[in-house]
Amino acid sequence: MSNMSYCRFENTSRDFSDCVDALEQIEFGNEEPLSRREHAAAIDLLVKATDMLLAVSLATGVEVDDLEEEHFDQYLKNLTVETSLDQHELDLAGGLHE
Repeated sequence: MSNMSYCRFENTSRDFSDCVDALEQIEFGNEEPLSRREHAAAIDLLVKATDMLLAVSLATGVEVDDLEEEHFDQYLKNLTVETSLDQHELDLAGGLHE
C-alpha cells in the first residue's frame, strides 16, 4: 500500500528507522539474518539512500562525508521554494480567471 502524499515522508521515516534498527539487531546477533527477498530489498533501499545523499551533495556542493542536517534542510527548502513558487503562480493564474 502506498503512502498518501501528505504523510509519505513521515511514514517512510518511521519505516526506515525500523529497517536501521533491524540491521543493527542482526549485526549484534539479536535477530535472524534477512531472507533472500529482504536482503534484495535492503540492498535496493541502501542504493536509494545513497542516491539521495549524492543528490543532496550535488545540489549543495558539499561532499557526502561532510553533509550535516543544515545541508539537508537547505536542499529541501530549495525544492519547497521552487514548488511553492510554481503553485503560487498557478494560484495567481487561476485567480485571474475567476
